[in-house]
Amino acid sequence: MAKADNTTRDAVKKEMAKPRISRSARIAELSMDTSRTPADPSTSMPGTVDKIIPPRPSQPEKAQITVEGADRQHRDLRIENILLDEHGEDVSLKKGTHVEVTVSQKPQRAQLMPRAKRHGQLVAPMASPLRYPAWQESYIAAMLETKSATVKVKIAVAKSVIGHRMVSSKAEPEERQAILDALNALQFLNRIVR
Repeated sequence: MAKADNTTRDAVKKEMAKPRISRSARIAELSMDTSRTPADPSTSMPGTVDKIIPPRPSQPEKAQITVEGADRQHRDLRIENILLDEHGEDVSLKKGTHVEVTVSQKPQRAQLMPRAKRHGQLVAPMASPLRYPAWQESYIAAMLETKSATVKVKIAVAKSVIGHRMVSSKAEPEERQAILDALNALQFLNRIVR
């Protein structure tokens, strides 16, 4: 019986020593720091200006940026080629310039949805089946993604959204446990995806 207790105790010690414990402690420390302003969830990816599209009579000049690590059909991004530098001066991108593309998500706010009208009746919108939709939507999107080129980006976005949730609010212990479980699942998925 004592051997079984020692085995269990060793297994618990090994589990407690895993990195997620230190990560959760870091997150808790950040959430207690009142001087820290939480940022919007975001992820950044490298890219290169592939070509400059000349202006047309009704459209300004555009820069086409190839985002590295994105799916082939979603790799090219076109933006207006009018940017501001750190001094507020107009600048434009040149072909071959290396850039960093940042995708961010604004924090979701509760929205009142209008009632839908069907067959002359007012129907209330269906409630979300998710218990914590503020972060679970991006988590589920990452977990269900089947394209290996896209899954890394979705994992990064989900981790960012979850981290923002941990820092920006006083989540109940039940939600904190769900968040830790989700982070562990995302970490595992990130390791197995090539």
